[in-house]
Amino acid sequence: MRARPFLVAMMFALGSVPLFPGLEWAQQSTSQYVVMTWSFKVTPPDVVYLQLYGQDNKNVWPAPDKYYKLDGRAAHKARIRCSLGEKICYGAWTDGNASWGVGKGNKSGGCKDCCVTCSKGDKGTESLKP
Repeated sequence: MRARPFLVAMMFALGSVPLFPGLEWAQQSTSQYVVMTWSFKVTPPDVVYLQLYGQDNKNVWPAPDKYYKLDGRAAHKARIRCSLGEKICYGAWTDGNASWGVGKGNKSGGCKDCCVTCSKGDKGTESLKP
């Protein structure tokens, strides 16, 4: 019976010590990812190329070496998985000199209304006009 008070004291003492030190960094660094859809329309006959850029962690959708090709009158949907609260901007360009948003490669100095905060759901439709 003498071992019981000792065990109770040890359990109480260990309750304030993490059982797996170092694990808290993994729990703190996990982000919540959500699926966001953004639609884009262009005016024919232009063919427009588009990428989405994460401003906080430098993500690129669909990939750094790929792009969405927009042509025709139908809205083209870009469905991405992004970190909740991350700032996402679009960059679009033609084979000529036209560009929208942050431009090709996220290199344009700035833009007006070309960024949104990543959140679950549909962001609406952007019309890219010459």
